[in-house]
Amino acid sequence: MEAASYIAYLLSELRKISCVKASEVLAVLYDEVNRFLLKNDFTGKELFEAVKSGICLQGGTLSADDSVPDKPFTDLETTELVGFFWSGRHHKKVKGINLIACFTPIHLACDF
Repeated sequence: MEAASYIAYLLSELRKISCVKASEVLAVLYDEVNRFLLKNDFTGKELFEAVKSGICLQGGTLSADDSVPDKPFTDLETTELVGFFWSGRHHKKVKGINLIACFTPIHLACDF
């Protein structure tokens, strides 16, 4: 498996990302995806380098919005995405999920 294939998978998958799902989409064995991830240490810069040729970086606007849905009764030990984040609604840190949505006028979806 090549890094470009895995990065393309990350960019195209808008829901749950996993080794099992990647192996189905990329038509490779689950163990191959797992070994590939264990031997590499990817950064956001590498992802940007892979896609920057398809992005116009002159002019335009990128709008970002964040929200924190409250999850007061969720166990932090069993749920990876839940943590303590600043809530503008409550004006303090609350237990929840930090969602960040990015929008551009050219309809480029950013999913974080």
